[in-house]
Amino acid sequence: MEITELVPEMLGKIDLSPQPRPIVGRFYPSLSRGKWGYEEEWFPAPAGEAVSPPLSQDSLEQYAQGGDLALFLAKEGDACLGYIALEKDFMGWAYVEILEVAAAHRGKSVGTALIQKAVRWAKKLGAAGLRLEAQDSNLMACRFYLKQGFQIGGVNTLRYHTLPAPKNQEAAVFFYLLF
Repeated sequence: MEITELVPEMLGKIDLSPQPRPIVGRFYPSLSRGKWGYEEEWFPAPAGEAVSPPLSQDSLEQYAQGGDLALFLAKEGDACLGYIALEKDFMGWAYVEILEVAAAHRGKSVGTALIQKAVRWAKKLGAAGLRLEAQDSNLMACRFYLKQGFQIGGVNTLRYHTLPAPKNQEAAVFFYLLF
């Protein structure tokens, strides 16, 4: 596996379609005396699937230009195993817009390699760390981020309120990896 940065010549030649992920449980963060904790609920059977929205063509073109934006691909030959899209924001963080790993390659260190590449990129730009948002319904992603050294930094229970049910019942969980 190699990690490469998206460049304009790659646009339209790589499949970056979001992959469905099973909803296997729920992540319940809680704040007590200034310290974040959490509980997990595992469902007896998957409760459906979720799919991230795709990146627009305009977004991909902006990522391919580089600078304070980057999109890194995990590839084996011509196959894209996953990708991570990043932006250095105005507060000095490197924001992870999306981390996507092809369903057939989950659990095979692709996500870890992409996070490691994101850390190197963010440090090179002088960022304070990585930040990202996950849904409390995406238990596997929440567990993955904690395993990578991220910490919970906040929760927004109204972030998805305007979306149709059942998405409007989810909470946004904000994770931070400090450098």
